[in-house]
Amino acid sequence: MKARLFALGLLMLTAACGQAPAPVAETTAAVNACTDVGDEELDALVARSAAGGTELADVFRCLSEDQQRHVIEDAELAIDEAAVDLSSEEAAPLRARLMREVERAARVWWDTILEGPYSLEGDAEIRDVEELLLNGRRIALRLSFGAPAVMTESCETTNDESDEGWPEDCTRGTISQTLYFDEDLDPIEPLAGYADFDD
Repeated sequence: MKARLFALGLLMLTAACGQAPAPVAETTAAVNACTDVGDEELDALVARSAAGGTELADVFRCLSEDQQRHVIEDAELAIDEAAVDLSSEEAAPLRARLMREVERAARVWWDTILEGPYSLEGDAEIRDVEELLLNGRRIALRLSFGAPAVMTESCETTNDESDEGWPEDCTRGTISQTLYFDEDLDPIEPLAGYADFDD
């Protein structure tokens, strides 16, 4: 099952980014060969990657979430970014998968940021998707999304939202959040940003 899910995720991702996917047999073999990477081994991989090696990129999906966060945020490696075009027909499966992640994350807002003085005025939508490249190899996706919202405590009203919506004097802005995914399209939770309101 893990191998099939990885193969599907890789096919969606490579279609969106214009790269040819690896044969399924190779993909399955790679999944089966994935083993835990110790901290000392990770340090050695980081050092070789800094010198241009690709081994770290090849095993990035095998790392723990904390190790993945370390590579992206703390290891001081040169990680390039490139926009992912989700508008093509080939990218439709990837866009649908990422929209499910957006909807899942937006539901969590009801127990977090929407417990405060904010209210949504629309649905959450994808803003940007970027691939993160380490020595030319894709290791992760960064997904930015948001939804229109109002700061309810700024309004001259003591009532909840009416059928006409919030008053014009409400401060309006966007609730935004950023998520990261590895090559299997599994979330890298330690890199997930908190939802925030910006006017």
